[in-house]
Amino acid sequence: APSAERAEIAAPVIDATLLQRARRLIDANLTSRELTPALIARTLGVSRSVLYRLFEPAGGVAAYVQSRRLARIRALLTDPRERSRISDLAFRHGFVSEAHFSNAFRRAFGLSPSECRALAAEEERRRAGSEPGELYHSWVRGSTFR
Repeated sequence: APSAERAEIAAPVIDATLLQRARRLIDANLTSRELTPALIARTLGVSRSVLYRLFEPAGGVAAYVQSRRLARIRALLTDPRERSRISDLAFRHGFVSEAHFSNAFRRAFGLSPSECRALAAEEERRRAGSEPGELYHSWVRGSTFR
């Protein structure tokens, strides 16, 4: 039978498993406007307080979702095959305001979305003709956002 001692021993493993499942769920649904803490908690079968506790080290559930959305958009902006307008990418990933998206992106990566795209395009041109651009590489290496 479960005991308090066994539950205490199992808690870190259970939390790590739940956190991994939550992260996979979030990454699979970054473009869903319905991606809310309530939906995540319901899908995982946990209370919202448990979900919030799991994401506390990441600054909270909403902060984690936003950081993953920003990371996905950054990857799209640096993909030379991606031709969507920046505002369309932002709206598709749940941002309701271009200004909010642009400010969040700048806080996360230290440059605007259009600067990010321009820097990636510059790198692509350099790659096609010569050595990779040091400006691009120093920005990518210096990024502390995960």
